[in-house]
Amino acid sequence: MIEKRIKNDKENKYAHKKEILEWVNKVGVESGYSTIDVCITHESQSKKYYDVGLVIENEIFKVMRDIFSENYRRPDMGWLQILNDKILKNTRIAKEIGFINYNYDRVLEDNFLEYDYLSQKNKLSIYRKTLERLSDAEVLALYPHGSLYNTDETGSKHIIRRQETHKTDGPGFIDAVSCHESHKHVVSTYYNGPVRLFIIGLGMGLEVNLDNLDIRHPVSEIHVTIHNKARTETVVQFLSNKYDVPPEKITVHTTAEDLVTNCFNN
Repeated sequence: MIEKRIKNDKENKYAHKKEILEWVNKVGVESGYSTIDVCITHESQSKKYYDVGLVIENEIFKVMRDIFSENYRRPDMGWLQILNDKILKNTRIAKEIGFINYNYDRVLEDNFLEYDYLSQKNKLSIYRKTLERLSDAEVLALYPHGSLYNTDETGSKHIIRRQETHKTDGPGFIDAVSCHESHKHVVSTYYNGPVRLFIIGLGMGLEVNLDNLDIRHPVSEIHVTIHNKARTETVVQFLSNKYDVPPEKITVHTTAEDLVTNCFNN
Protein backbone atom coordinates (compact mmCIF):
# COMPACT_ATOMS: atom_id res chain seq x y z
CA MET A 1 0.00 0.00 0.00
CA ILE A 2 2.91 2.35 0.66
CA GLU A 3 4.23 1.84 -2.88
CA LYS A 4 0.79 2.44 -4.40
CA ARG A 5 0.32 5.56 -2.31
CA ILE A 6 3.64 7.04 -3.40
CA LYS A 7 3.10 6.27 -7.08
CA ASN A 8 -0.36 7.90 -6.95
CA ASP A 9 0.88 11.01 -5.14
CA LYS A 10 -0.15 13.80 -7.53
CA GLU A 11 0.18 16.57 -4.94
CA ASN A 12 3.84 15.89 -4.16
CA LYS A 13 3.12 15.52 -0.46
CA TYR A 14 6.23 13.44 0.08
CA ALA A 15 9.60 14.96 -0.75
CA HIS A 16 11.52 11.69 -0.84
CA LYS A 17 9.33 9.53 -3.04
CA LYS A 18 12.26 8.06 -4.94
CA GLU A 19 14.04 6.98 -1.75
CA ILE A 20 10.84 5.61 -0.18
CA LEU A 21 10.27 3.42 -3.22
CA GLU A 22 13.89 2.26 -3.04
CA TRP A 23 13.33 1.16 0.56
CA VAL A 24 9.97 -0.48 -0.08
CA ASN A 25 11.40 -2.42 -3.01
CA LYS A 26 13.98 -3.94 -0.67
CA VAL A 27 11.25 -5.68 1.33
CA GLY A 28 10.41 -9.23 0.33
CA VAL A 29 11.72 -12.76 0.35
CA GLU A 30 14.11 -12.13 -2.54
CA SER A 31 14.80 -8.45 -1.84
CA GLY A 32 16.74 -8.61 1.40
CA TYR A 33 14.45 -7.50 4.24
CA SER A 34 11.63 -9.60 5.65
CA THR A 35 9.48 -6.63 6.78
CA ILE A 36 9.34 -2.86 6.43
CA ASP A 37 10.33 -2.62 10.11
CA VAL A 38 13.62 -4.37 9.46
CA CYS A 39 14.18 -2.23 6.36
CA ILE A 40 13.59 1.04 8.24
CA THR A 41 15.93 0.01 11.04
CA HIS A 42 18.83 -0.75 8.70
CA GLU A 43 18.38 1.68 5.82
CA SER A 44 17.84 4.74 8.03
CA GLN A 45 21.38 4.26 9.34
CA SER A 46 23.03 2.98 6.16
CA LYS A 47 25.92 4.79 4.51
CA LYS A 48 23.86 5.62 1.41
CA TYR A 49 21.20 7.48 3.43
CA TYR A 50 23.44 8.59 6.28
CA ASP A 51 22.46 12.28 6.13
CA VAL A 52 18.79 11.89 5.27
CA GLY A 53 17.77 8.48 6.66
CA LEU A 54 15.71 9.82 9.54
CA VAL A 55 13.79 12.16 7.23
CA ILE A 56 12.97 9.33 4.82
CA GLU A 57 11.89 7.16 7.74
CA ASN A 58 9.64 9.96 8.99
CA GLU A 59 8.02 10.29 5.56
CA ILE A 60 7.30 6.55 5.51
CA PHE A 61 5.49 6.91 8.83
CA LYS A 62 3.61 9.89 7.39
CA VAL A 63 2.50 7.72 4.46
CA MET A 64 1.36 5.04 6.91
CA ARG A 65 -0.52 7.64 8.96
CA ASP A 66 -2.28 9.00 5.86
CA ILE A 67 -3.26 5.50 4.74
CA PHE A 68 -4.56 4.62 8.22
CA SER A 69 -6.47 7.89 8.56
CA GLU A 70 -8.14 7.71 5.16
CA ASN A 71 -9.14 4.07 5.52
CA TYR A 72 -10.02 4.11 9.20
CA ARG A 73 -13.54 3.17 10.07
CA ARG A 74 -14.63 2.43 13.58
CA PRO A 75 -14.37 -1.35 13.41
CA ASP A 76 -16.52 -4.18 14.58
CA MET A 77 -15.34 -4.21 18.17
CA GLY A 78 -14.73 -7.95 18.29
CA TRP A 79 -12.73 -8.93 21.37
CA LEU A 80 -13.01 -5.45 22.86
CA GLN A 81 -16.79 -5.68 22.97
CA ILE A 82 -16.53 -9.07 24.65
CA LEU A 83 -14.16 -7.55 27.22
CA ASN A 84 -16.43 -4.54 27.71
CA ASP A 85 -19.39 -6.82 28.35
CA LYS A 86 -17.41 -8.78 30.93
CA ILE A 87 -16.39 -5.56 32.69
CA LEU A 88 -20.03 -4.49 32.69
CA LYS A 89 -20.84 -7.60 34.70
CA ASN A 90 -17.71 -7.40 36.88
CA THR A 91 -16.30 -3.86 37.18
CA ARG A 92 -13.36 -5.17 39.24
CA ILE A 93 -11.71 -6.22 35.97
CA ALA A 94 -11.26 -2.57 34.99
CA LYS A 95 -9.26 -1.97 38.17
CA GLU A 96 -6.93 -4.90 37.58
CA ILE A 97 -6.18 -4.70 33.87
CA GLY A 98 -3.51 -2.81 31.93
CA PHE A 99 -2.57 -2.77 28.26
CA ILE A 100 0.66 -2.91 26.30
CA ASN A 101 -0.35 -1.85 22.80
CA TYR A 102 2.00 -2.56 19.89
CA ASN A 103 -0.39 -1.10 17.32
CA TYR A 104 -0.06 2.43 15.94
CA ASP A 105 -3.82 2.90 15.50
CA ARG A 106 -6.47 4.26 17.86
CA VAL A 107 -8.79 1.26 18.00
CA LEU A 108 -8.20 0.68 21.72
CA GLU A 109 -8.94 4.29 22.65
CA ASP A 110 -12.07 4.41 20.50
CA ASN A 111 -13.62 1.25 21.91
CA PHE A 112 -12.46 0.41 25.43
CA LEU A 113 -15.29 1.05 27.94
CA GLU A 114 -17.41 2.63 25.23
CA TYR A 115 -20.97 1.31 25.30
CA ASP A 116 -22.72 3.02 22.41
CA TYR A 117 -23.74 -0.40 21.13
CA LEU A 118 -26.00 -1.03 24.14
CA SER A 119 -29.74 -0.64 23.78
CA GLN A 120 -31.41 2.38 25.34
CA LYS A 121 -32.97 0.15 28.01
CA ASN A 122 -29.60 -1.29 28.98
CA LYS A 123 -27.93 2.13 29.10
CA LEU A 124 -30.66 4.00 30.94
CA SER A 125 -32.11 1.27 33.12
CA ILE A 126 -30.48 -2.12 33.59
CA TYR A 127 -26.81 -1.00 33.59
CA ARG A 128 -27.26 2.70 34.37
CA LYS A 129 -25.54 2.68 37.77
CA THR A 130 -22.73 0.44 36.55
CA LEU A 131 -22.10 2.71 33.56
CA GLU A 132 -22.00 5.71 35.89
CA ARG A 133 -19.29 3.99 37.95
CA LEU A 134 -17.33 3.11 34.82
CA SER A 135 -17.57 6.61 33.36
CA ASP A 136 -14.53 7.70 35.39
CA ALA A 137 -12.52 4.48 35.04
CA GLU A 138 -8.95 4.94 33.81
CA VAL A 139 -6.56 2.24 32.65
CA LEU A 140 -2.85 2.55 31.88
CA ALA A 141 -1.63 1.64 28.40
CA LEU A 142 2.01 1.48 27.32
CA TYR A 143 2.81 2.10 23.63
CA PRO A 144 6.34 0.73 23.14
CA HIS A 145 6.42 1.67 19.45
CA GLY A 146 4.94 5.12 19.93
CA SER A 147 2.08 6.35 17.78
CA LEU A 148 1.40 7.77 14.32
CA TYR A 149 -0.98 10.26 15.91
CA ASN A 150 -0.60 12.97 18.49
CA THR A 151 -2.31 12.72 21.86
CA ASP A 152 -5.14 15.04 20.80
CA GLU A 153 -6.12 12.66 18.01
CA THR A 154 -5.98 9.60 20.26
CA GLY A 155 -7.43 11.05 23.42
CA SER A 156 -9.64 8.82 25.53
CA LYS A 157 -11.13 9.40 28.94
CA HIS A 158 -10.50 5.75 29.81
CA ILE A 159 -6.97 5.16 28.48
CA ILE A 160 -3.94 6.83 30.06
CA ARG A 161 -1.23 6.64 27.40
CA ARG A 162 2.42 6.10 28.20
CA GLN A 163 5.00 6.14 25.42
CA GLU A 164 8.66 6.92 25.11
CA THR A 165 10.82 6.30 22.03
CA HIS A 166 14.09 7.81 20.86
CA LYS A 167 11.95 10.34 18.95
CA THR A 168 9.78 11.45 21.87
CA ASP A 169 9.88 15.26 22.18
CA GLY A 170 12.13 15.34 19.13
CA PRO A 171 12.12 18.20 16.56
CA GLY A 172 9.09 17.59 14.37
CA PHE A 173 9.32 13.83 13.85
CA ILE A 174 6.41 11.43 14.22
CA ASP A 175 6.86 9.63 17.52
CA ALA A 176 6.77 6.13 16.02
CA VAL A 177 9.54 3.56 15.67
CA SER A 178 9.96 0.08 14.25
CA CYS A 179 9.68 -2.86 16.62
CA HIS A 180 13.45 -3.33 16.32
CA GLU A 181 14.10 0.13 17.77
CA SER A 182 11.81 0.04 20.77
CA HIS A 183 13.29 0.97 24.12
CA LYS A 184 13.58 -1.63 26.84
CA HIS A 185 10.57 -1.05 29.11
CA VAL A 186 10.10 -2.05 32.73
CA VAL A 187 6.54 -3.07 33.56
CA SER A 188 5.40 -3.07 37.18
CA THR A 189 2.19 -2.57 39.13
CA TYR A 190 1.22 -1.40 42.60
CA TYR A 191 0.13 -4.96 43.26
CA ASN A 192 3.09 -7.11 44.31
CA GLY A 193 1.61 -10.52 43.59
CA PRO A 194 1.82 -12.62 40.42
CA VAL A 195 0.26 -11.38 37.20
CA ARG A 196 -1.55 -13.09 34.34
CA LEU A 197 -0.46 -12.32 30.77
CA PHE A 198 -2.89 -12.18 27.87
CA ILE A 199 -1.01 -11.94 24.56
CA ILE A 200 -3.17 -11.11 21.55
CA GLY A 201 -2.13 -10.95 17.91
CA LEU A 202 1.64 -10.51 18.16
CA GLY A 203 2.28 -13.16 15.53
CA MET A 204 5.82 -13.27 14.11
CA GLY A 205 6.85 -10.25 16.19
CA LEU A 206 6.11 -11.92 19.52
CA GLU A 207 9.68 -12.76 20.48
CA VAL A 208 11.10 -9.39 19.37
CA ASN A 209 8.47 -7.38 21.21
CA LEU A 210 8.46 -9.37 24.44
CA ASP A 211 12.26 -9.34 24.63
CA ASN A 212 11.99 -5.57 25.11
CA LEU A 213 9.78 -5.96 28.19
CA ASP A 214 11.01 -6.51 31.72
CA ILE A 215 8.01 -7.56 33.80
CA ARG A 216 8.90 -7.04 37.43
CA HIS A 217 6.41 -9.57 38.80
CA PRO A 218 6.20 -13.35 38.71
CA VAL A 219 3.83 -14.60 36.02
CA SER A 220 1.27 -17.16 37.16
CA GLU A 221 -0.30 -18.06 33.81
CA ILE A 222 -0.29 -17.04 30.17
CA HIS A 223 -2.97 -16.98 27.50
CA VAL A 224 -1.74 -16.41 23.94
CA THR A 225 -3.20 -16.37 20.43
CA ILE A 226 -1.26 -18.39 17.87
CA HIS A 227 -2.67 -18.35 14.36
CA ASN A 228 0.10 -20.40 12.77
CA LYS A 229 -0.19 -23.80 14.43
CA ALA A 230 3.28 -24.75 13.22
CA ARG A 231 4.72 -22.19 15.65
CA THR A 232 2.82 -23.43 18.69
CA GLU A 233 5.61 -25.49 20.25
CA THR A 234 8.24 -22.79 19.60
CA VAL A 235 6.12 -20.00 21.08
CA VAL A 236 5.04 -21.99 24.13
CA GLN A 237 8.66 -22.95 24.86
CA PHE A 238 9.80 -19.33 24.45
CA LEU A 239 7.12 -18.07 26.85
CA SER A 240 7.81 -20.86 29.34
CA ASN A 241 11.54 -20.06 29.41
CA LYS A 242 11.13 -16.29 29.47
CA TYR A 243 8.57 -16.12 32.28
CA ASP A 244 9.43 -19.31 34.15
CA VAL A 245 5.93 -20.64 33.62
CA PRO A 246 5.35 -24.39 33.09
CA PRO A 247 3.83 -25.21 29.67
CA GLU A 248 0.67 -26.53 31.31
CA LYS A 249 0.03 -22.97 32.56
CA ILE A 250 0.18 -21.60 29.02
CA THR A 251 -3.12 -21.76 27.14
CA VAL A 252 -3.15 -21.33 23.36
CA HIS A 253 -6.14 -19.71 21.62
CA THR A 254 -6.81 -19.44 17.90
CA THR A 255 -8.38 -15.95 17.93
CA ALA A 256 -8.55 -12.87 20.14
CA GLU A 257 -12.29 -13.42 20.57
CA ASP A 258 -11.67 -16.98 21.73
CA LEU A 259 -9.09 -15.81 24.26
CA VAL A 260 -11.23 -13.07 25.80
CA THR A 261 -14.35 -15.25 25.82
CA ASN A 262 -12.56 -17.90 27.84
CA CYS A 263 -10.75 -15.54 30.22
CA PHE A 264 -11.78 -12.93 32.81
CA ASN A 265 -14.47 -15.22 34.18
CA ASN A 266 -13.68 -14.77 37.86
